[in-house]
Amino acid sequence: EKEIKRINKPSDKILILTVGRFFTGGHCKRQDFLIESFIKMLSLKPELNVELHIAGSIQPSKDGRYYFLKLNEMAKEHRSNIFLYGNIKRDALKKLYSNARIYWHAAGIDVDPAKYPERLEHFGITVVEAMASGCIPVVINKGGPAEIVRKGVNGFCFDNQNELIEHTLNLINLITDINRIEEWSSLSNNSLNRAREFTKEKFYKRLSTIIQ
Repeated sequence: EKEIKRINKPSDKILILTVGRFFTGGHCKRQDFLIESFIKMLSLKPELNVELHIAGSIQPSKDGRYYFLKLNEMAKEHRSNIFLYGNIKRDALKKLYSNARIYWHAAGIDVDPAKYPERLEHFGITVVEAMASGCIPVVINKGGPAEIVRKGVNGFCFDNQNELIEHTLNLINLITDINRIEEWSSLSNNSLNRAREFTKEKFYKRLSTIIQ
């Protein structure tokens, strides 16, 4: 099959994106963990020209609104690098996908899969959407996202905060080192092509094969 062409990304800033509903309990997307991780990464490498963009819908409840406010409070000292979008419109979200280089997903961090499997991400459609936009995913090594990502081929998985930061810094090095741009291109193209495996057509074809 013909490969999808690599999508060009803005080169002035490196955008990290995470997308998910703002709520606590269940399979919370753990945006709080990602904000903490990003702030720690900046403390280690303050010279980084990088931004974290956090988008999604706010659960229409007191819990959802409180959690969104809590995240904004966590990010208030880093407003030049951390951006939150509550109840974002689809067109604006598509623009974020197209501009982002790296995609983070952390639902299930600190959760024992054997005891609480319902607290993991069941599939991870936003991970696929990001990959279809040429992002490199760095996702929790549990649940659906870990099934989607092929480690070192089209993305990376982490078990803890240090691994998340390490994988992200390695990817930033690929982006900023002109001598390693082909490594980035390979990862991006592999990510795009992996996303193709989750089209409706492919799903119907696999389902038909199973039924037969």
